[in-house]
Amino acid sequence: MSPGSALLGWLHTEGSGTIAVLRQRVAWFGSGRPADIASAPKNAVFRWIREMSALAYLEVDFGAGRWSAAAPALVILPGFDGLLAVTGVRGAPLIDAIDDLGEDGFAFVHSPVTSVAGPLPDTVFIQVERQSAVDRVFQRLQSAEPDLVNARCAALHIAALLRPNLENLRQTSAPAADPSSEIERLDVENLLTDVSDEPLSWIAVPPWLPSVGAYRWRRHGQLVHAAFNGQTWLSGDRSDVIHAVVSMMDESALTWIPGDDGPLERGTLSVHKHVDLPMLHKRAATLCTGLPGREGRANCLYTGVPRHVALLVANSLGQPLERETT
Repeated sequence: MSPGSALLGWLHTEGSGTIAVLRQRVAWFGSGRPADIASAPKNAVFRWIREMSALAYLEVDFGAGRWSAAAPALVILPGFDGLLAVTGVRGAPLIDAIDDLGEDGFAFVHSPVTSVAGPLPDTVFIQVERQSAVDRVFQRLQSAEPDLVNARCAALHIAALLRPNLENLRQTSAPAADPSSEIERLDVENLLTDVSDEPLSWIAVPPWLPSVGAYRWRRHGQLVHAAFNGQTWLSGDRSDVIHAVVSMMDESALTWIPGDDGPLERGTLSVHKHVDLPMLHKRAATLCTGLPGREGRANCLYTGVPRHVALLVANSLGQPLERETT
């Protein structure tokens, strides 16, 4: 059993807990990094948690510092002719049932290749012989695991429910003019052009006369990320804040790379590697294939994404979906 699958088994047993304990467990299972990486990258476990959430293994509440295991689900992958993925935690009865699908289909396992420092579980795929067999496969698996959810095409469903990103932010107070608390402003232009592993994009600024942009500071020991729109301070998850400000500045961190010419127009959604997608948007893109995004030199690449899903992601973030030109 791979370290990632063993860790998934631990998540199934525990059910829920604190992110602090989860961080320790991830480091113990994988030493916080793949074997070919000498030292764990910055925010290694944080990145692992985001990938596990995108793959629908974890539900995470960073504000409360809590996690819970995602229920097992059978997911249809859009445009792959009867290819399904099993997400969520997997108990022994479900694993045994997956191995015995009879004439309705067969299962196979893929070990994801990723630059994320923590171990990811093997992805379990099921290929059904015909579309009409999907319901029978679900019923067979649900008889072994009553908590199994029939998620249908989760990627299309999640993408359709994405709301405007600004609605994910909440009004907050301005940073205090406290000399002991450094306030930093994000240099968006530098962030979108710097492809190094650790860009120097946060610049210390005085708290008075702020301009439109993304800021971070510590309040009562907690790191706060907030956008200033010229009138109001809006705080939220780092990714939500940065994408909101990218939109305010009429920039885009998204690029569309065309792929096949099928009815879904599947292609690759390319996102600047320093501007990771917000959690729900990331899950919609990831569940198009059941595989984590692949990090390139400058971008994180989500392959097999229908253009319709990519447009819904871009519209939610208030950014144009720029088409790659050759």
